[in-house]
Amino acid sequence: MTWTNPDTATTGQVVTAAFWNAQVRDNLLETAAATAQAAGDLVYADAANSMGSRLAIGSVPGILATTGSAPVWRSVAQLVGDASYSGAGTASFEDFTANGWGTGTDVTVTVTTGTRALVWYGARSLATTTAGAVVQLSYRVSGATTTASSVGWGILHESGAASDQDGFGRAHMAVLTAGSNTFTLQGLASAGTPTVLFPYIIVMAL
Repeated sequence: MTWTNPDTATTGQVVTAAFWNAQVRDNLLETAAATAQAAGDLVYADAANSMGSRLAIGSVPGILATTGSAPVWRSVAQLVGDASYSGAGTASFEDFTANGWGTGTDVTVTVTTGTRALVWYGARSLATTTAGAVVQLSYRVSGATTTASSVGWGILHESGAASDQDGFGRAHMAVLTAGSNTFTLQGLASAGTPTVLFPYIIVMAL
């Protein structure tokens, strides 16, 4: 149904059921109030002079985006580790459940994405007990997409002295297979006992 430009009434004109339905009822059904079904719904034009489409309120958290022809909600998910993670350390990336890191809880989020997502991640501080050694963070993706952690988008801290600390964060554009994707932060250390304090990962689907 689309909006009908109302006729101009004339003196003495008989208002028939057909006239009323076309000029009043059908046009009122094109209004935002008639289209919305729940608090927070958005009503948008789906054609010229047609406001008959509804975008249901999105989940929390989320951002409003566009497909180029219609508005859509994109998912945002985040997780902040609430502890200091310290482990034996390996020269390859591993989840925080490996080697006794901290509380044994992975820093991971699951988001329904398209083919791209913007990933922010980092930590309040990185350190290792061996001077000259490095600690790195990166993330892997599982689910619809399978991508291993990589130094290509990693965060690196090289210790100038034993147990010195520095905080880092970065953003990275992930190329994905659309669907449910899980992003898991991982760490490595070239030597010594590494410590990662308050790591975080935030994913915004695009």
